[in-house]
Amino acid sequence: MRKFSNEEIIEGIKAHDYQVLSHIYDKNYKIVENLVLSHGGTREEAADVFQESMIIVYNKIRENQLTLTAYFDTYLYGVCRLVWRAQLRKKTNHVPAELVSERVTSDEDIQWNMIQNEKHQLVWHYFSKLTSDCQKVIRLFFEGKSIREITEIMNYSSEQHTKNRRLRCKERLINIIMKDPRFNELASLSHELKTKLFEN
Repeated sequence: MRKFSNEEIIEGIKAHDYQVLSHIYDKNYKIVENLVLSHGGTREEAADVFQESMIIVYNKIRENQLTLTAYFDTYLYGVCRLVWRAQLRKKTNHVPAELVSERVTSDEDIQWNMIQNEKHQLVWHYFSKLTSDCQKVIRLFFEGKSIREITEIMNYSSEQHTKNRRLRCKERLINIIMKDPRFNELASLSHELKTKLFEN
């Protein structure tokens, strides 16, 4: 499969170039379909999400409002995630319908979604490199367990030992993540990344 640059893809979409559009579909559709199916959607909904996302991207290109700071595929996936999230919220009445389109068409929202997605991939990549003991402590911490509960589950000698262990494991994870060049790339896109590393 031929590789297209961001510029070639943008120009191809603008010109309705069949080769470029086929490339986008072949490379991205299955990924989007898996996203929708894995969160309770149907194949028909996946097709709708992909089509709506491409329309959003096309309109931004046509209006000269699209500036890519990542690969096109990453941007498109971010749009698809937001469109699908909006559809889910609309179905469950968590977000008023009139606010859905505003969230989906927000470049800041799309950009933050992309950063969050790449951030979590980075965190869990290095999380798997920690010792099994550290992994378990951090998982319990993320699950909202108290220091007392973690002490009992891990069979540690004291709550102070648990606090120290949790701190060392967290610091170890942060340190190895921050040594990765990708961390600096993500941080350059959003100064909030470092402070929000363990949110969500």
